[in-house]
Amino acid sequence: MKMSEVIAKYPNTLIMNASAFDMQTGQVAGFQINNGKLIQDWSPGTTTQYAFVINKDGSCKIYDSNTPASTIIKNGGQQAYDFGTAIIRDGKIQPSDGSVDWKIHIFIANDKDNNLYAILSDTNAGYDNIMKSVSNLKLQNMLLLDSGGSSQLSVNGKTIVPSQDDRAVPDYIVMK
Repeated sequence: MKMSEVIAKYPNTLIMNASAFDMQTGQVAGFQINNGKLIQDWSPGTTTQYAFVINKDGSCKIYDSNTPASTIIKNGGQQAYDFGTAIIRDGKIQPSDGSVDWKIHIFIANDKDNNLYAILSDTNAGYDNIMKSVSNLKLQNMLLLDSGGSSQLSVNGKTIVPSQDDRAVPDYIVMK
């Protein structure tokens, strides 16, 4: 779905993409749960992929692909978003793997009070600048939701950051 279609459906919201897709096949590649039900499990042969999970009680956790979907749902997982690098996990800053040192990126995060954050980095912000910018938020978890070119953000019907190539993506997060 393209951002313009999502804006038309939800005009007075914050919208950002959560594009867990394979650039080669165009297929959804990520782990997804919605309302505690499995939509798509980890892809076969996945090597360390991460999911940001919001639990029934409002707490958040980042799981890796070594954790079976059934365990995540049993632990209370209600909503999941995944794609790339876990920047902060369980309150610990993760070392840079180079994946956020270029282009625009979108992240989902939570603090210790489980307030959710939708974070957009500027073009070429880089890992160090991103970490410096979020340091005062005292984040517990922060996960990269896209790979740069698909980054899209809209607020109250106005596109703030368009896709670099008018790309349609399989997932958007809509916050009222």
